[in-house]
Amino acid sequence: MLYASSVRGLKACLGLDSLMQVQAADISDLDEKVIKHELMSHQRM
Repeated sequence: MLYASSVRGLKACLGLDSLMQVQAADISDLDEKVIKHELMSHQRM
């Protein structure tokens, strides 16, 4: 898991405008379409 301080460093190192963290208790909790939609919505802001 990344902590806030390492997330900022990673974003700066990779030159990313946004970095989205996804957490789930189980792989079945992840819905790829929902995650992609949330990511695209976040990047448009």
